Amino acid sequence: MGYVILGLLILQPNTLYGISKAFEGAISLIYSASLGGIRSALMRLEESGWIEPTEHVEGGRNKKTYTVTDAGREEFERWIRAIPERGDLEREALSRVLFLGLLPEEERGIVLAELTARARHQLAAVEAQAAESEGLEFPPEVAEVARYQVAMLEYARLTLRAVLTWLEGLR
Repeated sequence: MGYVILGLLILQPNTLYGISKAFEGAISLIYSASLGGIRSALMRLEESGWIEPTEHVEGGRNKKTYTVTDAGREEFERWIRAIPERGDLEREALSRVLFLGLLPEEERGIVLAELTARARHQLAAVEAQAAESEGLEFPPEVAEVARYQVAMLEYARLTLRAVLTWLEGLR
């Protein structure tokens, strides 16, 4: 969540409330964030030196507006270019694509190619698991459990194919 907040703040300095409202939009497809969760992430980002607050009074209320530091921008750029080998591919891809326009055009294709390669790798692994499970006979006492486990493999296969198609369409 911290990197998404950094991306939002690179686009525009904002308050806790403003960031919270942003998480209610398209970002809610990626993260479900409470005000407390966002506040905690802001504290960690501030402790890391990646953002800095500016306090001011607005409408008689004390407010903090958060701005990304140079170190925060560098960390964000490192993150968006680094595609992890593990973790939730869909969340990782969506988080990066959300801010891909912040990278120079020539670097966007590199990030998309790496995400696409990761999707292909995961799809191949799921398809190999599915192939191993085809034709297996299960004892009656676990047959229903096995049926739903095989259905989960099919769900993973369909999801990864959709992610792959989507990523390829962005290139």
